[in-house]
Amino acid sequence: MIQVSRKEGTLSGTLDQTSLNSSDPTTTESTHAAFTGTMDGEAMTLSFPQGFGLVTNLSGTVSGSEMTLQVPQEDGSTAPLMLASGSTDTYNRKVAEVQAQADANLSARQAAVASSAPQLLFRRARSR
Repeated sequence: MIQVSRKEGTLSGTLDQTSLNSSDPTTTESTHAAFTGTMDGEAMTLSFPQGFGLVTNLSGTVSGSEMTLQVPQEDGSTAPLMLASGSTDTYNRKVAEVQAQADANLSARQAAVASSAPQLLFRRARSR
């Protein structure tokens, strides 16, 4: 979810994201980041301070109620991230869906572990 305030050509706001943890899909990870930015016509640049003077900039466009950000990928390319106008309730429902997926992944992992656990068989000794 992105929340943006605009005053003339200056932007400020926050970005919140919840996703499955890439190293452990049975958990979620959340990100909250504040940003500033500029807007010129439909073009915009968002600047996310990273500390120690480092800044990550994302460029994008706004058209009507849709925003498209160009997000850097691990291979150095960029990919468009399209965002549409929505409500906090819609965002919270989507977060609940991600959390439900993490729970389902955990249940599946627990079931797989339980089914692969060695079964101990006991035999009764025969009486002579």
